[in-house]
Amino acid sequence: MSKKITALILASILAMSALVGCGGKDVAQGDDKPESKVDAVNDAKDGIVAKDVVYPIPGGGKLVIADDFSSFQKLTTDDYSKLPLIQQLMEDTGVELEYIHPSDADAWNLLFASGEYPDIINHYNFISYPGGPGKAISDQIIYPITDIMTEHAPALTKQLASNEYWRKSSVTNDGDYIGFPFIRRDPLLQSFMGLIVNENFLEELDMAPPTTLDQFTQMLRAFKDELGVKKPFSANNDFFVSLYNYGTITSPFGIPKFDFYQEDGVVKYGQMEEGAKDVIAYLNMLYTEKLLDNDYGTIDSATMHANMMNGTSGATFGYVGGGMGNYLNTMNATDPDYSVAGLQSLVKNEGDVPMSNQVDTAIVNFTVITSQCENKELAAQFLNYFYTEDGHNLINFGIEGESYDWVTDYPGYEGTPFPEYTEEITNNPEGLTMNVSMARFCESWGGGGFMQDERYVVQYSALPQQTDALKKWSIGNGGDYNLPSRLLDDSEAREYSTIMGDLQTYKDEMIAKFITGLVPMDKWETEFIPTLEDFGIARAIELEQKSLDAFDQR
Repeated sequence: MSKKITALILASILAMSALVGCGGKDVAQGDDKPESKVDAVNDAKDGIVAKDVVYPIPGGGKLVIADDFSSFQKLTTDDYSKLPLIQQLMEDTGVELEYIHPSDADAWNLLFASGEYPDIINHYNFISYPGGPGKAISDQIIYPITDIMTEHAPALTKQLASNEYWRKSSVTNDGDYIGFPFIRRDPLLQSFMGLIVNENFLEELDMAPPTTLDQFTQMLRAFKDELGVKKPFSANNDFFVSLYNYGTITSPFGIPKFDFYQEDGVVKYGQMEEGAKDVIAYLNMLYTEKLLDNDYGTIDSATMHANMMNGTSGATFGYVGGGMGNYLNTMNATDPDYSVAGLQSLVKNEGDVPMSNQVDTAIVNFTVITSQCENKELAAQFLNYFYTEDGHNLINFGIEGESYDWVTDYPGYEGTPFPEYTEEITNNPEGLTMNVSMARFCESWGGGGFMQDERYVVQYSALPQQTDALKKWSIGNGGDYNLPSRLLDDSEAREYSTIMGDLQTYKDEMIAKFITGLVPMDKWETEFIPTLEDFGIARAIELEQKSLDAFDQR
């Protein structure tokens, strides 16, 4: 690193530390980390739980939270604390909240490097922190809640006691409870993206939605040759990578995904498996025939979305809301006949069940208390609120009477109280889109330290095309191959990061070159695979296996 860059980083760190309003203790002291570990969750299983926390919290207090400020929220206010959600949250809990907003990954890294932390960190994925949450604990960024859970977070404790996978995913190998997890409590919430196709094009060609790889290829050729579609399949690089990392296009070749996965307890790496070369050769064929957008590696998401709406493309890969919902709501305003449909993960033979599909893990990230929070008990009580009934309803649906009402006649839930979004959300009088209007009142769409409610997605994806897509995208056995969150010892985590950092860069570059034909496919066995081996892929697999075995033993 150059001296100029180092100086700039140090200056930014000093500027950032001036904004942080909690504690100020020297991280190196380490006097806040509990020495003993008690298993509050096992106590809860045995019926040993503290009384529920009273809200508003007697005496209240103030907490400083580092949190992102989403683009949706910025469209309605320039002050996060003035959102109706935050105003109601402060009233309900009796806690005054102050927010700082790291703007991107660099800002988060500068915050961590500064050694000066707020009370709580939200919307940062500590699973992706170098070395994982355990490393963030040993770096004394995260304060593990192990010793304060029973008394100060009883609602969370009860939830973790109710589900063994949630419990295992919330604790490190050393027995530390990391924080307050974002839990997708229902399988319906775990599959939310996949292939999307222009349904009008299919109708014009009198074609059924494809399920096999051959049918998908024939569809793209028909789009190009019969309808004159310029870029039949368009996806920017991030979404394109999802094609083979979620198994959407690898299943016909007998591989659940290109990334790490487990099969009957044995960890594998998809690109080292037989059939991986054939996947890339297939994509190279699509590229060569110009069925795949030849600019896929450089286009941005806005261009990808525009391609689908203006007919430049006929198929893509995307989300049920930001993709399908965006296309349908935008286009139907002027063209009520415009329609898109979701496609299941592709298979080799008609009638096969896809080997894999996009299935996210039940626990995605954590909201954490930092080592420098001076009132950790208050922070725990505040965050516990989201696992209570009232807090759960607030964070998922907003304010009763304003953003939702209870009804008993919601389709599919008749006779059961259902939190139905009001027209403030679904038909906003100011013309706000549903995701923007929701962002003022709740965060069910965005994650955080709470349990996501499947009744939100039933309404957020209420268009029949979206409902059908969610059903199709959930077809497959992707969940069987998922690995739990990676938790390794510090030295092993550093070793893993070193291996995969270099390997990932090389792998991404080479796959792009294979697809575009810059490197011939015969280099796969003679150059690509040997180089992955030289980088240490076998050791990375070994470390992933160790992490999986440790998870099973928690």
